[in-house]
Amino acid sequence: MRPGVSARGVPWAARHVGPGSVPSRADQELDAFTPTLRAPPQAIYFLHIAKTGGTSVHRFLEAALPPGRMSPVRTWDDFARLDPEARGRYQVFSAHLMDSLEPYFGSALATVTLLRDPVERTVSHYAHVARDAASPLHALAQRLSFAEFCRHPDARWLIENYQARQLAGRFDDALALAISTRSSEVARLGVAATLERMLAECFDDADVLRARASARLNSCVAVGVTVRLDDT
Repeated sequence: MRPGVSARGVPWAARHVGPGSVPSRADQELDAFTPTLRAPPQAIYFLHIAKTGGTSVHRFLEAALPPGRMSPVRTWDDFARLDPEARGRYQVFSAHLMDSLEPYFGSALATVTLLRDPVERTVSHYAHVARDAASPLHALAQRLSFAEFCRHPDARWLIENYQARQLAGRFDDALALAISTRSSEVARLGVAATLERMLAECFDDADVLRARASARLNSCVAVGVTVRLDDT
């Protein structure tokens, strides 16, 4: 575990990377911790992984749902700005919040997600960062070719096993964790980028990452793929 990050803030699978590791009683108690704030029963979460075509799903939900049903939150920065009393008021969430929304609310959500070919997704993400001046890595993407960007250590958190990390990364209270342990980084990059950079530091064991991501997919109520988005 890295200095300054509490055990509660790090996914169990990121703390135990050895083959056949068994959680201790203390770890089980930590992972069983549930905050008092809860989402409405049967709330739905579209776990939107960046550049998978999820914006089309988000727009569909916006058009299909009555006003006030879907949370306005799209990123962790939006979540931080929203009145804490209102965060659990909504019945549908469609956002880039990795797999950390359930532990924040302390209740299960009916989760759906969308996956894309990893190479196509990475190309799309690079192009987005290169044209979006608000991106923390905009200047880097403007300066580097696609191949150079993918190899650059500062871009690792946007490239390496991105979809698997979004599915496997579970922080108990992501907002508190980022603000309390990386306040200077939050001030410079924002909450969302800071958490994604922290997520890139987890799961050094690829087998553990794959197992955790697969387990999360199996627990989703629906999983779509970008190439068949119309069918999804």
